[in-house]
Amino acid sequence: MENKKRNLFIFIPTVIIMVAFTIGGILLIVKKATQEKTPEEIPVLQSASEILFERRLRAVAKNFGIPDNNWRSEIDLEERKRTITIRFPRGKLIEEFIAELFEATQNTEYKVVQAKHIRRGRTQGRREFVIMVFENKRRANEKIFCEIIITNEVSTRTASAAFLIKNLDKLSKENADALLAFPEQLNYILTPWQTRIDTTQIDTNATVRTRTSVIDSTPSIFGKLLSPVLIEIPIEERETNEPETHFAKRRYTIMQSDDRRRVNAKIKTAVNFYPKAVGIYSRTGNLVLNSREISKNFLQALGRRNLAFFDARHPRFGKNGVCREVAEELGVYYDTISISIPLNPRRNLSESEWELELKNAIERAARSRNSVILIAADNNFVPVFVRNLSYIQRKGIEFVPITNFSQGE
Repeated sequence: MENKKRNLFIFIPTVIIMVAFTIGGILLIVKKATQEKTPEEIPVLQSASEILFERRLRAVAKNFGIPDNNWRSEIDLEERKRTITIRFPRGKLIEEFIAELFEATQNTEYKVVQAKHIRRGRTQGRREFVIMVFENKRRANEKIFCEIIITNEVSTRTASAAFLIKNLDKLSKENADALLAFPEQLNYILTPWQTRIDTTQIDTNATVRTRTSVIDSTPSIFGKLLSPVLIEIPIEERETNEPETHFAKRRYTIMQSDDRRRVNAKIKTAVNFYPKAVGIYSRTGNLVLNSREISKNFLQALGRRNLAFFDARHPRFGKNGVCREVAEELGVYYDTISISIPLNPRRNLSESEWELELKNAIERAARSRNSVILIAADNNFVPVFVRNLSYIQRKGIEFVPITNFSQGE
């Protein structure tokens, strides 16, 4: 009897210890399984409805060109909560993406209970968050948090373009305000003079004589600008369609005969109209810029003020190689205008013609990694530009400041 009691006394603790070890081992395995699931294993823990839901989200993301490595899915079994993080590429329109998400999840077991869009900053350096919470229609404790992050990362399919707008001061107030309120980054060209035409009747037969004069002027609208601005100056040209250029605007025109002191004084005069300018723009100048000695005086004057130079001369009117070489030697940023619209600036375009030219320019920009797009805007252009914003973004065009180019970014 005593032996039975003694054996029982030994057996029971042994069983208890074995059971405890077994339970502990099971708990350890479960804990490890929940903590160390790889992304490939996580979907196994999803219900069929949740698998369908995530499949719908992935399909929408794929249509927007979001790669798999921009998608992360994590699960919290205790909270019965799944968090999906999507890193959204720049150059795409997030509002369209959100609308597609709503539509794609309509026929799933989940409904949207919260959607919050947070913007921080404007285009350059922008960081945006979209927090969407989906709740199971039958079990309110089952939630899916879909977090969409937009950063200033540029996807490999995105092309950067600096949009340079001319003639802001010649637009109607409504159109000028529309450009100033444009949600993406724009850049502007300032001409520090205005042309005034005086009309005089000189005889009874109503013969009219017109006289063109040039007045110094910094349009007040440029005082509102926070965007980068280039100053336009004329540079002496061998063949020009504007014979009055070098006389009416002589105060600003860089001439072949100007010495270094004179060139420096003219640049200083132009920059005084807009001290915040980041560079100089010109569409003429083969007499000056095709000469190493004369272009050196011009580029040194820019270098003293840390100004970039954007050359809009067409190659057939004088190769740009000499000026580029001198700029590289002096450490002055030099670039050319990649795309210019309208193709015929002397002809007034209708809105439909503007739309065709704009889309052709965007197609060209999308095939390039970096583009400077010069637009001689008028009142027909602005409404076309505004309504085609989503088209430009769908083409993968990222709006950037002109300083991105002049700083070598």
